[in-house]
Amino acid sequence: MGGGTSKLSQGTQAGPVVGMRGGGPEPLTLGTAANSYVRDWNKEFQDSLAYLDKNEMRKGYAGLAAVSRDFHEQAKSTMMLIISELGIVEEQKTHMSLPSGDALVTTYDVQNIIYQVAHGGQASQSWKDLGNELRHSLCLFRCRPPGIAIPLMCLFDYKGFRTLCYAKLPKAEKLVLGWDSALKGYISEYAELHSILSPAAKSLNLKGHMIGTGELALPTWLSASCQCFMAKQSKLEQVNSVKPVVYITNLRDLFPTDLSRGGAVNPEELHDEVHADSPFKLRPELIRRNNTPIAADVGIGPVKAKFPTMYEHDGADANLVEVRRVSRNMLKLVTFEAIEKLTKLLDTMPSDTSAETIAAKCKAVTSQMQAEGMNLRLMGHLRKTIS
Repeated sequence: MGGGTSKLSQGTQAGPVVGMRGGGPEPLTLGTAANSYVRDWNKEFQDSLAYLDKNEMRKGYAGLAAVSRDFHEQAKSTMMLIISELGIVEEQKTHMSLPSGDALVTTYDVQNIIYQVAHGGQASQSWKDLGNELRHSLCLFRCRPPGIAIPLMCLFDYKGFRTLCYAKLPKAEKLVLGWDSALKGYISEYAELHSILSPAAKSLNLKGHMIGTGELALPTWLSASCQCFMAKQSKLEQVNSVKPVVYITNLRDLFPTDLSRGGAVNPEELHDEVHADSPFKLRPELIRRNNTPIAADVGIGPVKAKFPTMYEHDGADANLVEVRRVSRNMLKLVTFEAIEKLTKLLDTMPSDTSAETIAAKCKAVTSQMQAEGMNLRLMGHLRKTIS
């Protein structure tokens, strides 16, 4: 993943752009905006989606196209500069990093775009966490729950570094669901949130469960690590009784932990690397194929968890049993499906088929397998099963 003329060295976009609802001025071109004012990307994206909600499709899609294009170009150019200057002393960089409590990423705030650069390569937790954040955010965004906002974001892999770029969000008025670090417990300040997210959870095949224990336990469809906050409203919005928007962030753990790990596939044997915050997650496609909903939290904290109570939930043991069953049975299902597809493919090929043609067709099959929920990291297990 070095320099030269490879796609990654040119800043290949590693994921789609995601945005949500709101209000703002008509989008300008990137060149005009750069010379006039710092754009509020989140506000513009929200406004475009609000037009779609009003059935003003032409204006809505035109706004989405313009903001998405400009956001991507702005994020890409700044990301390339940030990565190119990683080896420079902090005080001499064009953009200095922000102080952050997250040891897995370095954070930058440039022109209303937040950049999170993962520490480590493709096998690192931070690399996978950023990919999970984009993938899970996109899944929830596609459900379009009313009054719920997901940050506008895109993902880049460049020169061996992964960077998640998302629009800077408005100032939070209050946390409405999630872990309160000051209180050392979970809070819920928005009674309607559970019912609003119910259709989206049904679409994603996620089961409602409890976070916390005893009298303090709260119902949720999301993972315990998700943060839901209400955006601060302007005085005009308060006078007009505009319903507040709830932003949902930190969605990297939205789907349950994958208890199978590569070639050592045995969900019954849990080791230190398998816990609620593990970056290895069951793919959304696999969760949707299961015949029953699955809860996101399995109640297993990391070995050196700072706050063990964050991982103690009523019903977590039953959730763990269900995730074990899915990890074991669905893995067998997709493995046998993959074997069948590859066998049919190879049986129908003439004996004189070139190696390049075989490789291309097998790649198409593996892409289809991934779309149906199989992690490609399990190909080693598949090869072992076939042989």
